[in-house]
Amino acid sequence: MTELRAIRGKKPKAMAEARILECECGCRTFVETRTGIAVDKKGKVIHAGTPMLVCTHCGKQQDT
Repeated sequence: MTELRAIRGKKPKAMAEARILECECGCRTFVETRTGIAVDKKGKVIHAGTPMLVCTHCGKQQDT
């Protein structure tokens, strides 16, 4: 974040309430994974799973 600028657009309140996620190790890069995906006999997804964020540096999981 080298440059800060004013929030403009249709949803400035949502941007103002946003937060930057940071792991305990200091890394800000995460990959979204889903755990507990349920599939029926026909192959249709019944439950899409619980979204989790995994740190790319240390591998710790963090709830979204």
